[in-house]
Amino acid sequence: MSVPGIGELGAAILLAEIGNFKDFSSGDKLASGLGLVPNVYQSADKYHNGRITKRGAKRAKWILTQISQAAARTKNSRLKEFFNRKKKSIGHAKAIIALARKLQR
Repeated sequence: MSVPGIGELGAAILLAEIGNFKDFSSGDKLASGLGLVPNVYQSADKYHNGRITKRGAKRAKWILTQISQAAARTKNSRLKEFFNRKKKSIGHAKAIIALARKLQR
């Protein structure tokens, strides 16, 4: 709850959805379990990243995006700076997902 944007309800939902953190060997595995990774389409030498996957914990993905929206609005925080940097290059919606992934790690 020390992270900007995470309150009691958000923390409780994340703990309930994720369960034991030791089940995931790395942050990337946790991101995959939550569905915060892109779909990958690969055929021969062509490689395409799609939208984020529909698999994973839907409530956890939803609450992380809500927390990201709140964290992006907090004044004088590193998370807001990260969001603004990403927003310039990839847009608002993708920057929110990037911030959600950063928060879950």
